[in-house]
Amino acid sequence: TNYVVNRGSDKRRHISVDAESYRAKREDSLVQLAEKMAAKVVKYKRSMALEPMNSYERHVIHTALQDYEGVSTSSTGAEPNRRVVVSYDKPKHQAADNQPGSREWR
Repeated sequence: TNYVVNRGSDKRRHISVDAESYRAKREDSLVQLAEKMAAKVVKYKRSMALEPMNSYERHVIHTALQDYEGVSTSSTGAEPNRRVVVSYDKPKHQAADNQPGSREWR
């Protein structure tokens, strides 16, 4: 669609088609998936990889979990099989516990 609109024109226009709010619904489902996976990662304290996604979908996952306590995200693999890995991070308030010199360390 962008090619047809911009053919023979000096001014570039970008056309985006969103049939029946597909993009918004997909974004909502990705955020729910991200939160569900983050909860599993925290519960089991193990990294989990999601299915391969395009760059926009990976961005949605990274953004949804950027402030989620106890997890971090990274992308791995090569296109078109690039995927998000949700990894367990020890929460910041517990990171100092069990260190030499702390009261809890034994």
